[in-house]
Amino acid sequence: YKAGVDVDDVIVALDGTNVRQPKDMSAVLAKHKAGDIIRIAYKHRGELVEKDLMLEESPFLSVSSLDAGDAQKAFRSNWMEEKASKNN
Repeated sequence: YKAGVDVDDVIVALDGTNVRQPKDMSAVLAKHKAGDIIRIAYKHRGELVEKDLMLEESPFLSVSSLDAGDAQKAFRSNWMEEKASKNN
């Protein structure tokens, strides 16, 4: 929103990477952190607009840790052992 992106605008590139699907956007954003400035390109009413965009943390998202029970810990341990043995 702060970059001027509006309803019905189409984001075509982030940080020089073409965006065709949501996973493309996620891949670019995963490489950055809040405070980074990236270039955004989008179509607004048929015209290409390019602007710098400072990334911010979302005030709507939070990560919380839940204490795992014994069954969950055993499952996780077995799963990790499976992954480790496949990678060796």
